Amino acid sequence: MRIKDNDMNKITLTAAICVMFLGGSAFAADALELAGKLPMESMADSQAVLGEIVKLGPAGIQALCQKLAAPGEGDVKAEFALNGLALHVIRPGAEAERKVVVAGLMAALQAEQRADVKPLLIQLLQACGKDEAVPALAAHLGQGPVLCDHAARALAGIATPAAIDALLKALPASKAACRSSVLNALGELARAGKLKALPKDAEAVVIADAGEADLKIHQPAWRLLAQAGSLDGAAGTLAKAAANPNANEAAVGTAEYLVFVRRLGAADKAKAAAICRELLAARRAPGNKAAAASALVDILAAEANADLLALADNPSLDIRTSALMLAAGLKGQAVTAAWAEKLAKASPAVRADIAWMLGKRGDAAAAPALAAALKSDDPALQAASIDALGRLAPQSDQAVAALIDALGNADKNVATHAQAVLARTAGESISKALAQAAGKAQGPAKAALIEILTARRSPETVKLVLEAAQDGSAATKAAAVKAMGELGDFSVAPKLVDLLMRTQDAGEQEAIQKSLVMVANRSPDPQQRAQSVLAVLDQADPAKKAILLRALGRVGGDKALAAVVAEAKKDASDVQDAAVRALVDWPDATAVPALTDLAKTAPKPAQQVLAVRGLTRIASAVAAQDAAKAVEVFAAALSVAPRDDDKRAILSALGNVKTPQALKLAASLVKDQTVSGEAAQAVAAIALPNPKKRGDKGLRGADVAQALRLAAEVCKDKALKDKMLKHAAAAQK
Repeated sequence: MRIKDNDMNKITLTAAICVMFLGGSAFAADALELAGKLPMESMADSQAVLGEIVKLGPAGIQALCQKLAAPGEGDVKAEFALNGLALHVIRPGAEAERKVVVAGLMAALQAEQRADVKPLLIQLLQACGKDEAVPALAAHLGQGPVLCDHAARALAGIATPAAIDALLKALPASKAACRSSVLNALGELARAGKLKALPKDAEAVVIADAGEADLKIHQPAWRLLAQAGSLDGAAGTLAKAAANPNANEAAVGTAEYLVFVRRLGAADKAKAAAICRELLAARRAPGNKAAAASALVDILAAEANADLLALADNPSLDIRTSALMLAAGLKGQAVTAAWAEKLAKASPAVRADIAWMLGKRGDAAAAPALAAALKSDDPALQAASIDALGRLAPQSDQAVAALIDALGNADKNVATHAQAVLARTAGESISKALAQAAGKAQGPAKAALIEILTARRSPETVKLVLEAAQDGSAATKAAAVKAMGELGDFSVAPKLVDLLMRTQDAGEQEAIQKSLVMVANRSPDPQQRAQSVLAVLDQADPAKKAILLRALGRVGGDKALAAVVAEAKKDASDVQDAAVRALVDWPDATAVPALTDLAKTAPKPAQQVLAVRGLTRIASAVAAQDAAKAVEVFAAALSVAPRDDDKRAILSALGNVKTPQALKLAASLVKDQTVSGEAAQAVAAIALPNPKKRGDKGLRGADVAQALRLAAEVCKDKALKDKMLKHAAAAQK
């Protein structure tokens, strides 16, 4: 005899109940013992424990269910284990185990008397149950609103034809709150595509529910009709819902009506479009009108553009914005052409938004209209047109041309905005167009174009600026010089030297020197970096020679150093001063011998002071990379410093070098009464821990302790003196 599946489920359930009566306590003890082991340290171990619980059979599962506590009460071990089981048995290949767990859960649900525990069992069945669980769950659709809601949700979660059928069968008989739960569950199934169409008898019930006064009944009924109602049967009911005199209800009803209309559009596009237009024409909330426009676009695509054009004039900002957003997504040049025409005729309040939308569409056909709009006097429209043209520029020469033309706009805001957009818009073709335009441009536009090309790091720039730097306005020359510095290689150094020799303006000289240093430092050969300057140094008059010497001081190199030192020893006052200042600014320590000599022998006291300051600067600069070298330079500076103020400045800088050598040097001056205070301060700064650096314990050792005690003798700051003596004691241990 063949046993049907339903009969087998009954047999399994009955057997489980019988076993419980025979040996329930033993099963419970075993199940609880296993549950108490969870969670294990590893997933594999947890899976093994769950497998052992399954082996206890339906009776063991039911016994574990009996240990469930109401939410917020008692031991949660049983609930934790059962949740784990529900997940454990839905893995691939675990069908036999799943049936065992479901049988135990159904037996427990049938036997359970605690209303606050039953929802937990229903949720577990939802997680792992299939058709076999449907009868048990369906039986709870009529057991009060709470259990009905849980059971309806569970059946919707299972979502098999049997589960859907159970909900449909329960619909006519369900009461009040339970009716709402069943409607909501069926609505979720319809929304998920599991319930394609309501049976006629069920639809009749739902249509009747749609007219109920209770919104907890009629709103889910509307939702269900919108998703699964017949095209003929549901239309009138949903139209009535959309026309509800209550504004909030009308908003909900209209939203559901539009869900239905989208479905209708697949069968009858004209009828669906007509409904959308009726909703657009009627007095509706902006959100509903926007939704109707969206539905119309979904149904008609580009054919809905005329409707969107009309909505662009709507007084509601929300509706206008929605229309423009929808228009942005429509395809076809005909759509672009219509909106381009609209741009020219629309009210000032709308034109900027239309320009933005045309840019978002990305259709190059809009470029002429946007270029024309850019010439308006409306700042908002100008700004929107510039941004839109920037979007079109990669595929539109006309858009690029319009933006370039805007660089010469008398309104600085317009010109600056166009410049920023051109600078950030990618595309090699754009760079070429900018370079061509720059070659012909004049005045501020030329300077702006050079700045744009520089920002774009365009290779066309260097050739252009070599020409632009010769002529043109001060702004053009400044842009060209900056571009050469940022983009040029060593080959443009002679051109910069030539410019440097020609200019009389101090600001221009400074800018050229800066760019010259940048390109000189790109030479792979350090000895060649100053070549272009040295080539003209001897022929230059004193004023130009002074300028060239300052440039050499920033470029550096052995040949440059020799030339500068030679000039520093000559009698020409202005040239000599420039040479000394060049040595003071020298980029590395190679100038130390020359500066030391100058500090001793320079004919002017001011030059001696400058030389000492140069030594101090170089020492501070190299300290991070070579502390020993830094101390050596500091010592040289101290040995030749002509004034006590210079020694104090040197000691202050020396305090930043926290090495034993630096400490020894500072300590050597503690007995010098002219700088003893500064020397003591330097000793403290070098030896004591830096509170701003975590883990810094300061210098240690007997020499450190001795230096600190020596410095403490002359220190007038009691707090600092105490710190030095305390650290001296610790340092000697």
